[in-house]
Amino acid sequence: MNAASPVVRRVVVCCLMMGASMSTHDSRRIVITGVGLVTALGVNTVEETWDAVVSGRSGVSLIETFDSAAFPTHIAAEIKNYQSAEYMDLKDSKRTDRSVHYAANAARQ
Repeated sequence: MNAASPVVRRVVVCCLMMGASMSTHDSRRIVITGVGLVTALGVNTVEETWDAVVSGRSGVSLIETFDSAAFPTHIAAEIKNYQSAEYMDLKDSKRTDRSVHYAANAARQ
């Protein structure tokens, strides 16, 4: 996936439209054509996340991504076992932040 891919364009366009609409308060409308989620409750599908919410499961646990000893809290809702290779090629994965990986995954759902 590169910057010209349909998924990346869709995410960028959606973000720009939302930002423009929220800041200018004009009459432009946004149409939501689907829902994609990447959460601490489930990475793969909206259904997986919804099932976790309905069953009362929490995505909050001890922080494992980094050493949290220097911080006052040691819990967070981290997204675990996320493999960006499933959603973008290795080159793009190395060039972009984890938040871009999550956005691309959610856009594909």
